Amino acid sequence: MDMSWQPRIEPDDHRASAADFVRSFAKWRDKAQAHPVEIASHGRVTHVLLSAQEYERLSAKGSDPASGSNSTLFGLGEWMTDAIIATDGDGEIIYANNVAKSLTGADLAERKSQSLIEALPILRGTVIEQNLGRTLVNHEPTFAEVPSPFREDGWLLCRTIPLRNCVVVILGDITEAVRRDRMADSKQAIVKAMTHHGSVGFMRLSARGVVKKLEGPVTSWLNLSAERISDRALLDFVSREHRLEFREALEKVLDGDDQPRFDLVLTPNGPGVVKVKCAMVHLRGQFGIEGAVIICTREGESLSI
Repeated sequence: MDMSWQPRIEPDDHRASAADFVRSFAKWRDKAQAHPVEIASHGRVTHVLLSAQEYERLSAKGSDPASGSNSTLFGLGEWMTDAIIATDGDGEIIYANNVAKSLTGADLAERKSQSLIEALPILRGTVIEQNLGRTLVNHEPTFAEVPSPFREDGWLLCRTIPLRNCVVVILGDITEAVRRDRMADSKQAIVKAMTHHGSVGFMRLSARGVVKKLEGPVTSWLNLSAERISDRALLDFVSREHRLEFREALEKVLDGDDQPRFDLVLTPNGPGVVKVKCAMVHLRGQFGIEGAVIICTREGESLSI
C-alpha cells in the first residue's frame, strides 16, 4: 500500500494547497486582494488569506454594537412581551422589537441611526427621556413607573439598562395593575370613611360565610371584641328566626346575585336583639367569587353625614 498518497486538491481559483501557497506566494497574495484565498493542508482548509482592507472591514463590523453577540442577544427581544429599544452611546436607535412598534405606534426598526428622541418627539421632557440620558451619561440603570405618553390614562414600567456600549430601554404596560391598586386604595378609603362615620358597619365574609374582617360599630352591637367575632360564621350571630332567610340571601350572593337591601336581626352577647338594615354584594377575586361584603346600619339610624 502506497502510504505517500495524499488527497488531491481540486483546482480552484480561490483555494491553494499549503505547498503551492509557499511556492507561489506572490500569485496568491495578488488574488487575495480581490477575493479571500483558502489555504488547505491534506485536503482540509486551515487558513484564509485576506487583504488588509477586507480584514479591517470585518474587524469594524465585529465592533459594531448592533452586530455579533449583541445581535444574537437582541434576537431574544422578539420573544419578550415588553417593548425593547436599544440605542448606541449617542442615543441613536440600533434595535427595536415588534412590541415597541405596537406600543409607540412607530416603526422604530426602520429608523435606525436616528435619535430615539427625534424618532419619538413625544418623549421630550418625560421621565423616560431623563432616565435614558442618565444611563447614557453615567451608565446608571434606572427603574420608574411613569404615565404613558402613548396612551391616555396609561402607565408604563420604564427600565434603562447599560449593556456593553449601548443602552437598552424596556417599556412594560402596567396600566391594569395600576388601576387595580388605585381601586384597592379607593376601597380602603371608603371603609376608613365608614369607620369614622361611626354608624356604619362593614363585614367581609369568606365563601363559607365566615367573618374575615369587620369595621365600625359591629363589635359594640354584639358586645364582643373583634377577635371573638373574626373567623366565626356570621350565622352564629343571627337570631334563629332569621337564619334561614340569611342563609338563602348569602347563597344568592355567592351565586352572583347581589342583595340590595334586607333586614337582619343579630343576637348580642347579652339580653335583647339588634335589628340592622343590610346590603350584601359578592366579592370577586382573580379566580372567581371569593366571598361577600355586607354594609349595615342599626335600624332607626340615618346614613346621612
